[in-house]
Amino acid sequence: MAKRIGVYMQQGGTRFLMQKVPVGGEKLENGKVSISFKNADGSGEIESETFDTVLVATGRYPDTKALNCEGNPSYFPNFNPISTKFFTNL
Repeated sequence: MAKRIGVYMQQGGTRFLMQKVPVGGEKLENGKVSISFKNADGSGEIESETFDTVLVATGRYPDTKALNCEGNPSYFPNFNPISTKFFTNL
């Protein structure tokens, strides 16, 4: 499913930078974001690019247990205790 979403987003013009490690960033006066990154394998120099929007996905599992989502259903009505994820209508 994630691959299908990625393909859809790329077809819509979203650019993905894979296997990169962010090392810094700053919001510019024009509202854009300048991000510095390096390759995940540790080779190469630090690169920098400017973007309108940045989304960082690290592939980590959510730490929903620390939020006590199961014990607060009124605050977390869309929480699934089996998958430990939240469901949305997006």
